Amino acid sequence: MSVAPPIDWYRWHDDYDELESSSSHRLAAVQERIAAELDRGARTVVSVAAGQSRDLLPLLIRHPRGRSVRALVVESDERNAEFAEGAAEGAGLTGLEVVTGDAGVSDVYLGHAPADLVLVCGLFEHVGPADRRRTTDALARLVAPGGSVVWAVQATALEGADVLDATSAGIRADLAAAGFAADGPLTVGPAEFVVGTERRTGAALPLEAGTRLFTWR
Repeated sequence: MSVAPPIDWYRWHDDYDELESSSSHRLAAVQERIAAELDRGARTVVSVAAGQSRDLLPLLIRHPRGRSVRALVVESDERNAEFAEGAAEGAGLTGLEVVTGDAGVSDVYLGHAPADLVLVCGLFEHVGPADRRRTTDALARLVAPGGSVVWAVQATALEGADVLDATSAGIRADLAAAGFAADGPLTVGPAEFVVGTERRTGAALPLEAGTRLFTWR
């Protein structure tokens, strides 16, 4: 049985530069959701396993309120973190902090939670069901009451459209169990990706240090 080569997470972002790629279409859908939350008044943002922050960074640069937003970007790949940090510095985004570290441990979010908006885009397809539930439970502590989580999953990391549909349904069910309500319909790229927004309906909960949310597989 052959073993797939490890993914180069820096080069992985190249697909965003292809106008008609699944990644670029998903990016546009995610950015539309983020823009809606900024329009609603979100002032604090946390991006989990953010990569190069291709979704959030451009919006903070061009949105009328973007430079007043306080944002935390967490990414384990040093090259991607350096890309995001360099782009933020070049654009003068003083409110954005890039942390190179394990996004699966609660400690990196202390001092930044709860946030008005949390981004979990491209994570859930890379963790198992138990870690997904732990992460959605943690989101109840990362997202402020009335705040939202924007999430996305992509078929290229899964095994077909049926798995994509099942994963998306599972995410919404887990978020509902954690105290979130679906905020509008899903954005679905046929057999490609799913993007959703869920709003926090429960009371504020404290974030505990030393908690493992997920392990990337």
